[in-house]
Amino acid sequence: MADSVVNKIQSYSKKSPSELRLFINSLSENDRREVYKLCGTTGLCSAYLQANVAILHKDVANEFLKFCELNPGPCPLLYKSEIGELSAKRLAPNGNIGKDVIAYMKHSEDGSQELFTLENEPLKDFVSFYLGCSYSMENHLMSHGIQIRNVINRAVVSVYVTSIDCNVAGPFHSKLVVSMRPIPIENLNFVLNECRKFPLAHGMPVHIGNPALIGIHDMNNVYFGSPCEINENEVPAFWCCGITSSLAIKNSNTLVSYSHYPGNMHVTDVKLECESLPSDIRIFALNNYPFFASVLTQKSQTLLDEFERIIATDKGERGIKFLLERGELCKAALSLSHSKRIAIMTGFPCYEKFPHYELDGPPGPFLWQMR
Repeated sequence: MADSVVNKIQSYSKKSPSELRLFINSLSENDRREVYKLCGTTGLCSAYLQANVAILHKDVANEFLKFCELNPGPCPLLYKSEIGELSAKRLAPNGNIGKDVIAYMKHSEDGSQELFTLENEPLKDFVSFYLGCSYSMENHLMSHGIQIRNVINRAVVSVYVTSIDCNVAGPFHSKLVVSMRPIPIENLNFVLNECRKFPLAHGMPVHIGNPALIGIHDMNNVYFGSPCEINENEVPAFWCCGITSSLAIKNSNTLVSYSHYPGNMHVTDVKLECESLPSDIRIFALNNYPFFASVLTQKSQTLLDEFERIIATDKGERGIKFLLERGELCKAALSLSHSKRIAIMTGFPCYEKFPHYELDGPPGPFLWQMR
């Protein structure tokens, strides 16, 4: 039975969102229970925006809006409804948020529970928030030959909670939640430059490579979805994830609130729009084992390479050219951008045969710390 419903849902990959929503409305609660954890809306209605959903009481809506504004990476706001509005005027004028999603979560003082309709919930004093989702751009990448494993396997994407703190707004606080897709190393530059054109679908990956650096120590321990095998020529790429908003709602201990069940998005009538941006983003490997990379523009790398050339100029003829390793300045600058803490050591080599003409000592690090 589950396979039959999954196959029917997957047949909507090329159909319109309104047709998909009608099909979802036709599903019985048993049908929804059978499939909501298996595939969700991944790969459906290609070229249309999918949305994470958060439904909160009007008394806390403005604070949640502030949370979204302070955290645009995981919470790109597509639409904020009027109080009690069930349709999303700009996104799905004929929709009904109470039944257009396969499965929901209800959060309250008693914990979280799964629901398959909100039609019996008193929503007249609630505000609905629709936030962008990276599912929206998966078919775009697939159309360019990038194999997205969760779409191919018809599975909910792998989702993890990181050690990165989001900005706090009122009672809303959360660690950053990310989704992971394995990407072949040779395709990373293309994926980065394509994804940055879609900021409403989370844009570029927020982290590339070694998951331990963002607090993920066991890739099999997913928060939601299914673990995904990473092949020898691939690296894990992590995107901001809208489930961050659901975790913030859960952490807020507001009396009652609702969200979509992870992986089961609200599919809108709005086409995915591609921003016109130059393809000048490049990955820069900071470590190979395990692989970890940062990103920068070609212009930035050219400037850093020029600075490195100037720094290496030995006008005092002190014999320092041998200290230069090409690319280390760029590597150091990018490494600092990912660091929470740094250690600064200054000074010059001291040899027994030569007087100690130069030595910065403690004042150097103190001055750097004050900047």
